[in-house]
Amino acid sequence: MGDSRLYLYREPIGLVQITNDHSVVASLVAEGIIAPDDIYTHPKRNQIYRSVGSEASVEVDASAIPLAAGDILLLCSDGLWEMVRNQQIAAIVTTPMLTPSDTAHTLIQAALAGGGEDNVSAIVAQVSNV
Repeated sequence: MGDSRLYLYREPIGLVQITNDHSVVASLVAEGIIAPDDIYTHPKRNQIYRSVGSEASVEVDASAIPLAAGDILLLCSDGLWEMVRNQQIAAIVTTPMLTPSDTAHTLIQAALAGGGEDNVSAIVAQVSNV
């Protein structure tokens, strides 16, 4: 919902955004009106058209993706991905750490160091066996 995202990191493919943002700027990118990098600076970057809590009921996108051992999942708020670009997210999630919680903490610290202009949330999970 809104502009929180689910990412999948899988070797050798790399980092892939699984969810679609429900935002004005994502629609403009999809229509070819603005470039993908413009979402970070566009004046309507914070306008979302679907979110939890704004209406009594809301349409939820649902899908299933096959997972493999070693896959890393990241669920994060826009406060993370707006401050930490995909290349840096991929570098952090592939850095050997003790736990997925340590990875989430490192991502949050990177977002805060990058400006921390919004609340930052991150949940990281690594698939061990399927």
